[in-house]
Amino acid sequence: MLNGKYWYVFLLTPVVVWAVYAGIGVGRLHMYPNRLNYFKDLSVSFRQGRLDIDNPYVGDLSVFKGKKYLYWPAVPALVYMPLTALCGKNTPDTFIVGCFGALNVFLLMILLNLFSKRYELKLGHKGIVFLALFWGLGTVHFYMSMVGAVWYISQVMAQTFLMLSLVCILMHTSLTTLFLSGLFYAMAVYTRNNLVFTIFLVVAIYITKDKVGDKKILIKQATIFLMPFVVFSLANLAYNWARFGNAFDNGINYHRLNPYFLNNFSIYGYMSLHYVPSNFVREVIMPPPFTTQFPYFEFDPKGCGLLWVSPIFIFIFAAAFYYKNGFNKHILKERANTVLSYNDVIVMSAAAISGILISLVIFMVMSTGWSQFASRYSLDYQLMMLLFSLFILKIWGKSKIFKAVLIAGLVISIYINYFGMRFFLAEHEKYYHQRFSNIQSTSGARGAVARKNNMFYTNFAV
Repeated sequence: MLNGKYWYVFLLTPVVVWAVYAGIGVGRLHMYPNRLNYFKDLSVSFRQGRLDIDNPYVGDLSVFKGKKYLYWPAVPALVYMPLTALCGKNTPDTFIVGCFGALNVFLLMILLNLFSKRYELKLGHKGIVFLALFWGLGTVHFYMSMVGAVWYISQVMAQTFLMLSLVCILMHTSLTTLFLSGLFYAMAVYTRNNLVFTIFLVVAIYITKDKVGDKKILIKQATIFLMPFVVFSLANLAYNWARFGNAFDNGINYHRLNPYFLNNFSIYGYMSLHYVPSNFVREVIMPPPFTTQFPYFEFDPKGCGLLWVSPIFIFIFAAAFYYKNGFNKHILKERANTVLSYNDVIVMSAAAISGILISLVIFMVMSTGWSQFASRYSLDYQLMMLLFSLFILKIWGKSKIFKAVLIAGLVISIYINYFGMRFFLAEHEKYYHQRFSNIQSTSGARGAVARKNNMFYTNFAV
């Protein structure tokens, strides 16, 4: 991919995005530790032979027998172990998450190049750079790559591992690339459990890339791919058992809930189909609060629809329209005019299944991701939406109107997400300093009350 006239653009684009994330673009390098990054606390505990953490805060933690635990999967803590070995708990979390965010932009460019070549999408250098800028600055990935707290680091890291897995599976098939793809898939799943459903897309890419007729070879390759996932799964079961005495208990039963959620939790539980309609409206189609003053919309910590803040995703509906014809022809064997091949339909179907199942899990959770700008949970399935939508290039790729609408969509996306980032960072900074200054400055009986009150706050996360 780096061969040719525009090779330098592929290096420059993620560097520019990283400069934005890191604050260089505004003259100030973000090198701050974040005490709401529980993963670094857990990494320190791992090195000490412990599974609980030390942190004056208890919001969104599980408390069991007087000890504080994370209910999220532990892979980010493993990533943090060499960092905390060097810096202790003073790791520059804003800088670290920015580096992972910029790496995601670069990995997306590699992924798009391989994906485009494999499925003959004719996505040129300009198109790849365009989509990389959209992903980096025109989606919720923008502000999430600038916040060093536990909730945002986990989602950004998960996309790193997922893209690495897809890049490896798109490369020339060998036992090494299969093992690496399986390793990064396992790391993605045990960073964000709902990404387990991306297996449909991984399998679809594999079967449309390599026609393996020998069952023994197929079984061998599947075993190599799944081996890391099995190891990580067994390790996770042991991790749960060691903490809570139950291999299938991740600690959610001991989670300190904000009173905001207690009523719903007592009636419907942590996950329920009851939440799906309202969460779908909030996270997908609800507009931000518009105003008559610049920048003409306000911040709502409950979030708003991803289609408003990243309008380029609207082309998923056009792709779905043409996908229907391809599905009818290649799967249902009906008469239909389509430029989509059988392999195109298989991969689009897999991307749709993966995205729908991931989003369904997210919509079933009793929170929309509060506090947030737009819908941060949507980052988990936005890559599925992007890959599905790419096939519209086979139909509209040469249309000047299509390209003009894309450019307008990019400008709108960056505009909204830029100000959304500023809104959110100001809110996060305000809350962060208020809460920790209260904990540190209050002592005695008043301190006990302050700490008790703090335990109920949660930036609720899947």
